[in-house]
Amino acid sequence: MRKSVLSFLSLLFLLSSCAPTPGRLLLPDQLLMHQKILQRMRERTQGIHTLSGIARLAIQTSQGRDSTEEVILLQPPDAIRLESWNSMGGLQLLMISRGKKGVFAIPGEFKTYEFASEPGPLKRHLGLDLSIPDLLQILMGAPPIPPLEPDQILTELDTGGTVLEILQGRRVIQKVWIDLSGRIVRWERLDAKGNPMESLIFDDFQEVEGISMPFHIAYTGSGGVELALRYRSLLLNQAIEDRLFDISEVMETINHE
Repeated sequence: MRKSVLSFLSLLFLLSSCAPTPGRLLLPDQLLMHQKILQRMRERTQGIHTLSGIARLAIQTSQGRDSTEEVILLQPPDAIRLESWNSMGGLQLLMISRGKKGVFAIPGEFKTYEFASEPGPLKRHLGLDLSIPDLLQILMGAPPIPPLEPDQILTELDTGGTVLEILQGRRVIQKVWIDLSGRIVRWERLDAKGNPMESLIFDDFQEVEGISMPFHIAYTGSGGVELALRYRSLLLNQAIEDRLFDISEVMETINHE
């Protein structure tokens, strides 16, 4: 009899441990506020169909400091083209990524490097521990936030706006600061102890095609990596030729020069 009771209790424990953890219960006003915040974020992202910009970029890594003029072309959700030009007007580096494939081209060395869209290639070539989708979001003036439901966030109101805490289970993995105008002005990714591993600052906002865009973006990553980007010009939702994201065309051009 005792063995049967123990087996029954063991079965109950096993089933309870396998059951999904229920989401946090929100009060009606909390649910409404969270839904509005997430909807605003989605609408902003969905309002950007293309981005064309020229920016000054400064990167500090363990390899040293470098400054370039960047031509930036984006076509969400997964197409990006970056041209890095030196102060003498020479093209130093060309990066194109579309879908899960990409290529780095170094015209001066007649070399190309194919890659998949994960953090590794950006770390190796640019010193940035970011994935291509993360970089695309940042250049659009938004932090790399995963898709969220209202019960996956905590909100705290303060005099400067709203602090958003993004949860994974019970742990806070990201924090987002939203000002009183509804603009995201700061973001942090946290480690298991709650310390920031990466951070973003967005400022110098200007309205472009009805969307508030930060013209200055500062990123701090692990290992003392720092990136500062300032847009000199920025256009949204203008047509971009499809061939500019054609990886095979770039490789063919470089290899035949």
